[in-house]
Amino acid sequence: MPYNLYWRMVYQLNLEDNEMRRRVILVYLFSTIGCGFLLIFGCSALINNRLLIATVTLTAATITLINFILFFVTSNYARASHGVSLIIAAVSLFLVLNGGVENTGLLWTYTAIPLTLFLHGHKRGLIILLVFLAIAVLIMYLPADLFIHNQFPDALKTRYIASYLALLLMSWVYEYTSNQTYKRWKKLSALFSEQACTDVLTGISNRRDIMEKIIYENLRAKRRQEQYTLLLIDIDYFKKINYEHGHDIGDKTLIAVVDAINNSLFQRDLFGRWGGEEFLVILPDTNNENAVQAAEKIRASVSEIVIEQDNKKISVTISIGLATSDASYTPDYYIKIADSCLYNAKAKGRNRVASIFGS
Repeated sequence: MPYNLYWRMVYQLNLEDNEMRRRVILVYLFSTIGCGFLLIFGCSALINNRLLIATVTLTAATITLINFILFFVTSNYARASHGVSLIIAAVSLFLVLNGGVENTGLLWTYTAIPLTLFLHGHKRGLIILLVFLAIAVLIMYLPADLFIHNQFPDALKTRYIASYLALLLMSWVYEYTSNQTYKRWKKLSALFSEQACTDVLTGISNRRDIMEKIIYENLRAKRRQEQYTLLLIDIDYFKKINYEHGHDIGDKTLIAVVDAINNSLFQRDLFGRWGGEEFLVILPDTNNENAVQAAEKIRASVSEIVIEQDNKKISVTISIGLATSDASYTPDYYIKIADSCLYNAKAKGRNRVASIFGS
């Protein structure tokens, strides 16, 4: 059951960030295991007539349980993590003041070190823990007649401070290196994700990515009952350009065409390489009439391209097939329509726009 509760919270928070998921796990573990330990210690103290310790630990257990329930109901991670931090700090300070059973309370304050660093990160966590240690040292070395608190032996106080700092240093180094490793992993992951969705030569979306965008736009348009239009674009006689002038000029042509198309689109429009010398443009919330105007603008822009090589000027034109969505909202069907219209544009002499409503 607790395991299922955890995954329900992860689902509610929609956690795709592994670092955030790790911190949620920590809040979950402390809220369940920590609450259990506090209840056990509280009951034990109550049985042994240590009323002050029993009151504090049972109160802390109750607050921990309430904090966990609020976390489960609201999925508010920030509030839950602050709640955990306050509980840990309060219990730790009480143990410094009271000493616990036979001065063993100090041992439990060590648990605050990894928990605080994990919850708040290596920077903020370090500050919180150093502030706690400063307060703890101040309490331990204050005269008893000035402030009522447990009196620890000098040797114990010295060893506690030294061991606390040693554990803090080791935990901080671990958290820092983990954080740096995670940042590098996240950066590489984003880079690989971008490379998986980007055409290497032109820098625009590849076929996989533009297909995902078509599916997303189709769902969006269907939900809003809007039209969208697909433009399937093909560079005329591109194979001839490659054959007569070489692949370097072919690549240069592709890049020039992409730049011309990009400059003709609005920011909301989507653009990707469909394959070879073919490109696909998605025009959101655009009917057939407006799409034809947009396609003509693209065609005219590309027709102005002139690529020079060996004192020769190479002109470039494109043909465009156009398909506007209807009430069926079937992306594959629109792609087939656009492809058919592109074929018609080429059959009628190229360097033109064609749609099922006319050329």
